[in-house]
Amino acid sequence: MEDISWKGGKNCCVPGCTNSQGKTYGTMPAISYMSFPKDTPDNHEWREKLVIAVARQDQKFDPAKHHICTDHFERSHLLFSGRGLKIAKGRLPSLNLPHKSVEVRKLPPRTKPVS
Repeated sequence: MEDISWKGGKNCCVPGCTNSQGKTYGTMPAISYMSFPKDTPDNHEWREKLVIAVARQDQKFDPAKHHICTDHFERSHLLFSGRGLKIAKGRLPSLNLPHKSVEVRKLPPRTKPVS
């Protein structure tokens, strides 16, 4: 078996999804990792809907630095481009999604016990 420990690469940003390039390399059917669309006036609303659909409304989430794997899309919602698969414009993930959004809550500061 081929050593794939060096193949780190992309991870899926969907909470609860454990897919990563290093883990899924060479699996069949193949799993691809797609970028969020660029934040342009034409794509802004769709991009925001993608973030909501993958339950990543946490403040520090930056779609420009994350990927979504093909396990969350119907095959008809994906297009093949010269660089691999991409999400068809306006399409949203609908498979294997979490039920709740990731919430990042700041804990109150710890207080020192009274002696």
